[in-house]
Amino acid sequence: MKSNLEERIKRADDVSKAYKHFRLEVARSSEHSKTGRSISDRLLAMMEHEGAGTGAGQAIHFVIVLDKACACTCTADQEKEEEVQRVRLKNIHLSNQLKRIEQTLRQKEELAEGLHLIDFEQLKIENQVSRRV
Repeated sequence: MKSNLEERIKRADDVSKAYKHFRLEVARSSEHSKTGRSISDRLLAMMEHEGAGTGAGQAIHFVIVLDKACACTCTADQEKEEEVQRVRLKNIHLSNQLKRIEQTLRQKEELAEGLHLIDFEQLKIENQVSRRV
């Protein structure tokens, strides 16, 4: 019975080591889906150091550290996405404003092209007459 227990403990340790090695390999080959950056060397070294020990507590800590690193990266990416969205909206607003101003300017130019010097003189005379009355 005792040898059976020792055998199971040894097998559990082997599985735990294999799992830690697998997670470390996955972490080394992983990259962020939006930025394409891999996990930093500092975090990988920390994961290797924590992987050297045994115990479920260290494995849980490793997962928590990895989740925190991913959460920080996701938060920074989300803030950048929001900033890009704000800048795009501002760009659209300014483009629309520019189009309106250009359209108004074109309308004024078309009105001015239709009037000649004689028309201006005639308008001047009409204004003087209307003031006298």
